[in-house]
Amino acid sequence: MQNSLNIRLWLRHIVFALPILLIPYAYFAIVEPRTQPDPWTLLHEIVLRYRTNRDKWQPYNMVEELERHGLFQKVGEKTTVPFPFTQSIG
Repeated sequence: MQNSLNIRLWLRHIVFALPILLIPYAYFAIVEPRTQPDPWTLLHEIVLRYRTNRDKWQPYNMVEELERHGLFQKVGEKTTVPFPFTQSIG
């Protein structure tokens, strides 16, 4: 996932409440949308090369981070068939 700021906010405000909110042995699904490359994704190499915080920014996987902190245990993974979707401008 490229939305590292969103992930950090989500981790900070939601994940620590999960043990309180979920009943014992409940499942919690993490849904990750995967889309066709957009213009920004195609420019990713250039952005990485010229960004000012090159030495500080590191990509990470949200599920792996949650597991590392003992907040999530992955029990499976499912990939659905692709379906067409067009994002509106507004």
